[in-house]
Parts: sequence; C-alpha cells; structure tokens
Amino acid sequence: MPILPGLFVRVRVPITQRQNALLVSGDAVSFDQQGGYVLVVDSKDVVERRSIKTGQQIGGMLVVEDGLQAEDWVIIDGLMQAIPGRKVKPVRAQASLPVAAAQAASR
Repeated sequence: MPILPGLFVRVRVPITQRQNALLVSGDAVSFDQQGGYVLVVDSKDVVERRSIKTGQQIGGMLVVEDGLQAEDWVIIDGLMQAIPGRKVKPVRAQASLPVAAAQAASR
C-alpha cells in the first residue's frame, strides 16, 4: 500500500545497540493502567509486584530498561497462582535464552 498524503506511519529505527541487555520472557510481563510489571520472588520467598520499563522485543524476549536487576528471580510459570504478598516455594531454574535472542543481544 503506497503512502498517500494524509496517511501516517510509525517507523522504528534502532539507533544504538545495547551490550549485556537484561532480557525477560514476554510471557512473564503483564500490563495494567500503571504500565508493565513482572512478579518476582524476594529473598524471603514472598511474591512481589515490580513495575518495569520495557524496551524492544527480541524474539519472545523483552529488553528491560528499568525496574529489574540481573539477580532478581522473575516468575515465569504459575502466574495465576502467584499473588503479591504471599509466600511461595519457588523452583528456581537457570534462564535459557533462545539462540536467536542470545545472538541478537550479543550484537
């Protein structure tokens, strides 16, 4: 479809490439009226809601611009049972990036 006078388009042009970007699964990120957030487990195994600012999408992962640290444990499975303020028994697993996302993040 050609762009005609009076029509608008939105164009995304990557200006910079981030090294060592923090990525989180897109399935773990939820949105409400306050913006994007994830559920994390703190050091006392209590679920906590954490507001985040997301950046670009790389495969099924989202770049986290602000709100998370690399050592935070994000809940990615069982989100319907995870209620902020409740104690849980987490099963912690190492994050595994899809090959395409890992390659894109390292560029």
